[in-house]
Amino acid sequence: MTGSRIVGWVGLLAAALWMTGHGSAAPLSADALSASARASASVVIVPDESRKLADRFAALLEEEGFEVRVVPWEDLELDRLPAGQPDLVLLADARRMPAASAQAVLSYLSSPGKVIAIGAPAFGQLLVKTAAGYVTQQQYGEVLYGLVSKRPVRLDPAGWSRACFRADRQGSIQPLSDGPRRPSGGEKDADSRAARVWEVSTDFAGWDNFSQPIAGAFADGHTLLCFRARGDAGTPQLSIECKERDQSRWIATVELSTEWRGYVLRPADFVPWADSPAHRGGPGDGFNPAHVASLSFGLSNSHTPRCKPGARTFWFGDVSTAADIDRGASQYRVPVVDGLCPSHQLYPLAEAASLRPAHVLAESVLEARALSGCPAAGPAPSAAGPIAFAHPGYSSVWREQGIGFDRGRACRWVRLLDAYDAGGRNRGALAWLMLGGTTLPGAMWADLALADPALLDADAPEAIVLRQTTVALARAMTDGGFLLEAGSRYFSYRPGETVELGALVRSCGRREARWRVTFDVRDAGGKALFATSDRVTVPPGEPRQ
Repeated sequence: MTGSRIVGWVGLLAAALWMTGHGSAAPLSADALSASARASASVVIVPDESRKLADRFAALLEEEGFEVRVVPWEDLELDRLPAGQPDLVLLADARRMPAASAQAVLSYLSSPGKVIAIGAPAFGQLLVKTAAGYVTQQQYGEVLYGLVSKRPVRLDPAGWSRACFRADRQGSIQPLSDGPRRPSGGEKDADSRAARVWEVSTDFAGWDNFSQPIAGAFADGHTLLCFRARGDAGTPQLSIECKERDQSRWIATVELSTEWRGYVLRPADFVPWADSPAHRGGPGDGFNPAHVASLSFGLSNSHTPRCKPGARTFWFGDVSTAADIDRGASQYRVPVVDGLCPSHQLYPLAEAASLRPAHVLAESVLEARALSGCPAAGPAPSAAGPIAFAHPGYSSVWREQGIGFDRGRACRWVRLLDAYDAGGRNRGALAWLMLGGTTLPGAMWADLALADPALLDADAPEAIVLRQTTVALARAMTDGGFLLEAGSRYFSYRPGETVELGALVRSCGRREARWRVTFDVRDAGGKALFATSDRVTVPPGEPRQ
């Protein structure tokens, strides 16, 4: 076709594309095709700590014909998920799980695999197994503090120097004789002990740090920085900076309580500060403890944002170094998975009052509820929604949604359920799906981004809809098909230019799929300008143009 009758954003026609599958007479949405004959798909559920949600979803998925296995955390850590097996992994509480389990799941996703995460931020609390049970990675630092053999760092009471934003505001550091109780076997000299416990008081504004040279402190292969610290009620965070000989600056932040707590920092905990002459911190570069020149403790707007301006006091002591005795799951860092993790890719859904379907998959769930009447769960919503929802949740920062053709996208973001406030403003997508393109090709990952997944264990209408949407999504991800992108090659054309239309289709099931892709082009007034359809055969798990 030519551009003589089409002007402007023809790339938007992707929203009007339809596909049919397996010879079905009725057209189905481009975005979710349910196969006419359902093959049994396998699902592994990584349980929540109580297993309530895991057991509930296991029952729902088994009713839909899935082969379901709930895998305990310990078993998942020992038995990694092989590539392509199972067909889908469901995380009953993606917010909190062992680091080793998270590593296994994300390795499976890149194989490529398919993951549905319930809860957000995903992998926000990674756990480490200890003799006393599972603890968070930060709590594990307290455990590790008592296990490693520490060598004290000698700090001179007269050796501190202050760097601050406002030198006219009060700030001081002084040694104390009373500090945290140390494990037995430490140094017995009272003067030495007084030089290991420090009180810092500051009329904080901008930044305020106290530093001292510690060259050679990490000798003999020591890589861990160990210390104890606490803050007053207004000082919930503390920043620790190590500066190397080349003047590169590496900064870590820890959370404080009003009680003494032990901390262990590894090189990976220190991130580079761009405002340093060395310009370090590129790919593969990190803090090298063997090259340390100085150490500082302090507060800053950039690294301790929870510490507000004004009078602040914190204490630290027993500064020491140690050799690392654990190179396992406690050091695991969650990689960047587009839209899912880390948490900086999310934002909270403010003032959510209702949910509305943003996709035919969610529409079908609401239509089914409307037809059934839902006698056991209160009044059913209309087929188009909305459904009342006033719970904390998150949305991924919005991504590309597949409009246009041959764009070489990293992935396609598919909104499923959008949250709206009482004024009818769209606040973001509570439930969404990502289709891997050049990033994690062939992989699929979705999130039902509730701040507290326990909501799903209730029988409220919104909980029922969210559970049913999750099950419908599992079916689409294991036995359906999706458009990775569709529309015109370019978003605008001059009159007379040839307009190229295309689509990239992916099959999600185990069987070869046969679909029809229909292009329907209309002008701004809705008048039909062009229509055509093509049949396409797609091998299992592969894309086709």
